[in-house]
Amino acid sequence: MKRSERSPARSCLLAALALLALALAAPAQAITPTITEFSSGLTSADNPFDVTSGADDAIWFTDRRAGAGAIGRINMGGTIMKFTTGLNSGARPFHIATGADGDLWFTDDGTTAAIGRIDGTGHIDEFSTGLNPGAALTDITAGPDGNLWFTDHGTTPAIGRITLSGAIHEFPLPAGSTPSGISAGPDGNLWFTDDSTPPAIGRITTSGSVHEFSSGLAADRHPAEIAPGADGAVWFTDRGTPPAIGRITTAGVIRQFFSGLFPTSNPFGIAEGPDGALWFADGATPTGAIGRALTTGAISEFRAGLNGGSTPAGVTLGPDGNIWFGDTGTIPAVGMITTPPAVSTVGASPTGSTTAAVLGLVDGHAQATSIQVEYGLPGGGLSSTRGRNIGTTTGPTHLTVALSRLRANTTYVARFVATNPTDTTFGPFLSFTTGPPADRIIGMKLRPKTMVAAAHGGPIRSARAARSAGALVSYTGTQPATTRFTIEHSVIGRRAGKNCVRRTRRNRVHRPCKLFVTVGSFKHKDKPGRVRFRFTARMHGRKLGPGSYRLDAEPRSAGGIGRTVRKSFIVKLPARKHHKKR
Repeated sequence: MKRSERSPARSCLLAALALLALALAAPAQAITPTITEFSSGLTSADNPFDVTSGADDAIWFTDRRAGAGAIGRINMGGTIMKFTTGLNSGARPFHIATGADGDLWFTDDGTTAAIGRIDGTGHIDEFSTGLNPGAALTDITAGPDGNLWFTDHGTTPAIGRITLSGAIHEFPLPAGSTPSGISAGPDGNLWFTDDSTPPAIGRITTSGSVHEFSSGLAADRHPAEIAPGADGAVWFTDRGTPPAIGRITTAGVIRQFFSGLFPTSNPFGIAEGPDGALWFADGATPTGAIGRALTTGAISEFRAGLNGGSTPAGVTLGPDGNIWFGDTGTIPAVGMITTPPAVSTVGASPTGSTTAAVLGLVDGHAQATSIQVEYGLPGGGLSSTRGRNIGTTTGPTHLTVALSRLRANTTYVARFVATNPTDTTFGPFLSFTTGPPADRIIGMKLRPKTMVAAAHGGPIRSARAARSAGALVSYTGTQPATTRFTIEHSVIGRRAGKNCVRRTRRNRVHRPCKLFVTVGSFKHKDKPGRVRFRFTARMHGRKLGPGSYRLDAEPRSAGGIGRTVRKSFIVKLPARKHHKKR
């Protein structure tokens, strides 16, 4: 029998792992982020504004420097490059997004209104054909149809679409509309903000059908940027007085949240973070902030780590799991927000065995450098991995860990602990109860160990039916179980490295070795207590030939797979009968 077939609790463990794949992401918690800003490579005249995560695992940004606009790139180490070749004269790149083709697409509201595209090498093309006369372009986003969609608050307000080949089409909005932010929604439509009178949140289908929602917005509201949330709704920033963070369901129900914002807040860019919260840029003067809104509406703002005179603008989730933002303040910069790992202990699934139980970790952040698990009895001491790192994350991660040597029918508590340079996060405790113990075979005997195969019958016969052949198998079972017996025949094989394999013409000159080959198997239903039956030395209706064998007994019960017990035996030919000569 292969070793993997006898591994305790293996099948139950795989089933538990499958269940853990259904675990949901961890709920967002109160945290304190670490903010780092990168300015090397930028001048005091630069104006880094909007940011997006590129297909090359870097952050790309727009530089709205007057008279010398550019597209910038910053890698995860903070090294900045800028690209200008191919931009229109007087270009002022505004917003930027990654397209379905992996290129970066941006709006340009400079001297010549245009939609721009830059590839990973820095090659830039700009497209203007198809734009409305007097176009004034703002935001841009990748659409669910593979195209890029943008807002135009110019002479003829509209929502625009540009294909990956550069073909532009605009869908008109009501006169007086002022479309601003735009984002793909969770419902397969595009959602946008309309900072007009009255203000509204708009929805446009990929076929160009527009509907706007104003109920729930006061006349003095000024919705700005917009992004989908983890709760299936769409969230937006509101630069009105007082400032707010807003939420609209896909059915058009609007709600706004004010508590937690600084009185002078000027919220602008917004994006969903890896923790399920909405992160936003607060461009207030003289000092801005970075904000975080839970889907419950609880809001926090942070300033520690920002440059003096900071004015955060666009935000995005980076490929490293951090939040990145553009800062157009006194010291132009691109900033990074690192947060403690968001950890949740989920999906504890006892395998039904005393040997192991499986826990699932949902890590909503990418920055965990060490993950440990602690477990123990409720109210008692906790065992841990003794500092051993059982995982690191390079993206939002689902991690499963098996706990071993647990008592049967016992309740345990367990949690994950994740650490990164910012802080250590303790996941919530999860309680689980192990199942009954696996069946054990005690005192197994096989008598006689040298036997003759019975002339008739299957592998298992009653002692009365086959007294003259085979052997008596006896043992004590600890609980009701089905025991699987496997017969293996000892043959002479040939050495192949560290393995013993069957003899072939090619390897016949190799060193001989003992090889066990599986002949077959059968099952026996056991009751608790003493078990006895006759093994007739027959498999699949045939006698076992003369030679050496071994019998493996593997008990299986509701408590899992018990330890395998092995006995060796020999099958011999029956004695010949001698007849007297007449």
